[in-house]
Amino acid sequence: MTRAFIWAAVSITAQTEEADKDSRPLQIAKGEALAAHMGWEMVTRLEMPGHSRRYLRFDELANDTRAQGIDAFDRLQDLIVHHSFDVLICRDADRFARTQALHAYIVESIIDAGRALYSLADGMITASNYRVFIDCRAIPA
Repeated sequence: MTRAFIWAAVSITAQTEEADKDSRPLQIAKGEALAAHMGWEMVTRLEMPGHSRRYLRFDELANDTRAQGIDAFDRLQDLIVHHSFDVLICRDADRFARTQALHAYIVESIIDAGRALYSLADGMITASNYRVFIDCRAIPA
């Protein structure tokens, strides 16, 4: 069975619990609906509450969020290293990265581990199309 986890993140605290298009609860609900529809087993979900992901380096972002009591990036790295999932479900690329460098690093780390992403905005991202996802994905400023 395919093991999936949801990555839900927002940049500002106001989006943390609101029922708007970018809220964490809505991202989680859509991810869970996709997993149920696909017959995927949910392993976990990682949430990034109200923190910008505008970093160039993964380790700096993980250190800064850890200092604020947020372990989502540490857990993401652990899931990747230990092959604890098959598919990461996210709303879109800017949920885990706000710079092209960080976006590319995370996507390539997942693909290099033999895993995939499912972007609710873009579809399935695998070894066959991840470069296009990295190259063409517009990351907001």
